Amino acid sequence: TRVAVGERLFVNTTGNSILARGGSGDLLAGMTAGLLAASPDKLAEVACRAVYWHGKAADILATVSGQVAVRTTDLLDTYAKALMISPNGEGVNA
Repeated sequence: TRVAVGERLFVNTTGNSILARGGSGDLLAGMTAGLLAASPDKLAEVACRAVYWHGKAADILATVSGQVAVRTTDLLDTYAKALMISPNGEGVNA
């Protein structure tokens, strides 16, 4: 996922094919909205963090369950583990 802010481009390297399921984008939108409600003046940071954590949750889930037989609700259940990992530097290239 790429997030562009002005002339800055952030490239997220987390995530996998688990994110290609119905409802995955809804989870990302919900996380982004929640983070934005808490920090409305930090749109770029919020977008980068949400995309990172969403992808990290998919990466964690893939190591536990593989990438085939998972549901979007499994991804949601993995968010708590992903949120404990700091996005500072890991998985995000500026």
